[in-house]
Amino acid sequence: MAKIFAKDTFAVVDLETTGTQRENGHHIIQFGCAIIKNLKVVKTYSFMINPHREIPQSVVNLTGIHNEDVAKEKDFKFYAPKIVKILQNAVFVAHNVDFDLPFLNYELTQHGYDALTNKAIDTVELAKIAFPTLPSYKLSDLTSQLEIKHLNPHKADSDAYGTAILLIKIIKQLEKLPQATLNTLSSLSHGLIRDTSWVITTIADNLRKEKRPLGSEYIQVRNIVLQKQNEHFDSHGENDKFPENDNEKRKLFKGKLHFRRAQVDLINHLHQFINDPTKRAMLIEAPNGTGKTFSYLFSYAYQLYSGRKLVIATPTKVLQEQVMKQEIPQLLKVTKLDLKAEVVKSSSRYLLILMVLCRLFFRVRLINQL
Repeated sequence: MAKIFAKDTFAVVDLETTGTQRENGHHIIQFGCAIIKNLKVVKTYSFMINPHREIPQSVVNLTGIHNEDVAKEKDFKFYAPKIVKILQNAVFVAHNVDFDLPFLNYELTQHGYDALTNKAIDTVELAKIAFPTLPSYKLSDLTSQLEIKHLNPHKADSDAYGTAILLIKIIKQLEKLPQATLNTLSSLSHGLIRDTSWVITTIADNLRKEKRPLGSEYIQVRNIVLQKQNEHFDSHGENDKFPENDNEKRKLFKGKLHFRRAQVDLINHLHQFINDPTKRAMLIEAPNGTGKTFSYLFSYAYQLYSGRKLVIATPTKVLQEQVMKQEIPQLLKVTKLDLKAEVVKSSSRYLLILMVLCRLFFRVRLINQL
């Protein structure tokens, strides 16, 4: 298979500025750029730029860039030809492209250069399509969620590199989607910012030629592809007796979970509460990182062999996914208990396929009649 985007160069840009209102005399103080070829970062650039004005304290607090950091640097006029050359014939990429590209074009035209007309794509919108269940699409949150190295948020060079790796992950994620899903996304993508739809349509058009079979993890109803939802966990138990003392817990945790005093104390308190019929409620307060979710799962897990069931209600889908995909698998790995877990969602979380198809049908008829 010929690699998609093999002939394309992406210039991933991030700017730090003295403010957002370029018409009110604000200027660029740092230009960062990461060049991608063959879906690999091959070169990075970072220019500190003298704006010939004071950097507001709010910007200093956000970026860590002080007036003295740029006082002896060259101004934008010096860097303009270098920037134009770097971006020549490249696809312009930014995390919020409708800020970075217009701001950069304003600076260029103020110094006698033509505005850039490069193809331009936005990673905020692409990230929402490729990773639709993430709780936030701020760059710092995305890099944390997707385990992308991002050492200095709000520094243009670090943000540009982080955005470049994000773009590569987005493209690889989109390439995994079923062809029918890509076709649908392609047909609906033309309202995206600037040329962002080009990424989706290019992937869809290239992969359509391969006629890939539908993966076993999917089912297809007409042109709608759904991921099979049969999440459950099985583990064959070796010992269903709660580990009463520290030595038993250390032996159980060894090589799988760190023995933390605060967490073990919480587990013991929960175990005592569960086995005391005179107690009806328990209020727990513990610092972040204590391991509260694992603690209550661990304590209750040993009660489930008597035919009892444990219902866990979570306030968000994100936490529900965390419990199912992280906490429970870890619990079963540590305890080796023979337990099952299932996800229960309300009917509002599911598509009524017939209704969707009817709405699509009537919409097409309405358009044809206009």
